[in-house]
Amino acid sequence: MLRDNAGELKVSAPQGVLTEELREQLNSSKAQLIELLRLADRSQANPSASIPKANRDQAIPLSFAQQRMWILEELEGASSVYNIPWAMRIRGNFDAVALEQSIVTLTRRHESLRTVFRRNETDPEPHQHILESVNIPVATIAMPGADDAAIQQQLEAWSREPFALEVGPLFRVRLIQVGENECVLMMVMHHIISDAWSLDVLQSELFGAFIAVSEGEAVQLPETDLQYADYAAWQRSHLQGDDLERQLSYWTEQLAGAAPLLELPTDKP
Repeated sequence: MLRDNAGELKVSAPQGVLTEELREQLNSSKAQLIELLRLADRSQANPSASIPKANRDQAIPLSFAQQRMWILEELEGASSVYNIPWAMRIRGNFDAVALEQSIVTLTRRHESLRTVFRRNETDPEPHQHILESVNIPVATIAMPGADDAAIQQQLEAWSREPFALEVGPLFRVRLIQVGENECVLMMVMHHIISDAWSLDVLQSELFGAFIAVSEGEAVQLPETDLQYADYAAWQRSHLQGDDLERQLSYWTEQLAGAAPLLELPTDKP
């Protein structure tokens, strides 16, 4: 089914004929789709309005997505499976000092860049610990005249270095100096503090801050009303009781009779 510019729902039936049964199915599907869009519009109109600020004096839980990655890290040990690498080639005079100052600005702005995940002796559940500050230096190596294959090999080696979730920081920046006016900038983050959408935001803010610092101007970024820790605490408090039981019951029913062992090939990296 396709939605055209006028908002109508169109289908192609066999031989151009719509049977009465198919027509009824389409009307039902269209009604369900309209209802889903209506609910989505309502929930996205002001998504932060119903999320309160979490008390930073209390232990902040992990979101469910973070908990999944934390559990896998506990089972497998230090791993680079959930590392998110990003790199770009820069030509021209590049100010590494301005880059470091811009990174300091972003770590102050975003708590997730200062977050580590720890357990204490009295509570087996991990919690988010937001550090007051983190040091993320721009590690630079010189590879004068290196070709793309050598640069790619170095980037892949960096991207495979694991993070320590309980120590942090879970964000690193590296710079390869290829020539006097050419370098390759790389950022690597652990997925437990970021995702692809967040990385786009981070890149935009980093470049904006970098330009301002390079030109001797004040960094101007919009205020941040909520942090990810606020969302995680809200999610945990919201999804419990009857709501949680209903969702658990649904998946218990859907997965009933599933094979206890997944027959997956293990001879691949």
